[in-house]
Formats: sequence, C-alpha cells, structure tokens
Amino acid sequence: MKFLRKHLGWSGADFAAHMGVDPTTVSAWENDRKPFGPASDRLLRLIVARQAPMEDYSLDELTKIANRHEPPRKFEIRSRDRGWQMSA
Repeated sequence: MKFLRKHLGWSGADFAAHMGVDPTTVSAWENDRKPFGPASDRLLRLIVARQAPMEDYSLDELTKIANRHEPPRKFEIRSRDRGWQMSA
C-alpha cells in the first residue's frame, strides 16, 4: 500500500483524505498495526487504476466535491446482451 501511495505522489495525509480515514489509520496500515480491509483495498486499486501518478497534488477538487450540497443523482443499470447499459 505504501508503494502505491508513493506511486500516486501523495503524502500520508493526502492519502488519508482520499480514502476518507484519519492519518493515524494510514500509519497503522503501513506499519501493520491495523488490517487493510477488503473495501479499502478495492478503493485503493480503483484509484491507482484510474489516476496517473502525480508530481504536484492538491485536495482542492476533492474538497469542492465533498462540500457540494447537491441531491444525489439517480441512475439505472440494465443488463444487455453484450454487457451493461447505464442511464442517468
């Protein structure tokens, strides 16, 4: 996990903010004092798969998203012959 965090170019505090946990939790994960659960593992893998490594990083965009007070969007997922179709 530490390797992937560094690959993304994030500090421990930035990684904690992106994962939605306290920085002490990240430290406990990285030092094997607390298990890294399957949901956190999937989230980290998704972040790594969808985001290129960064040299300069900022939580401005994440903060903007977290502070929005928009109603949640409704969407529908349907099974099709050749995969899935999503509509909002």
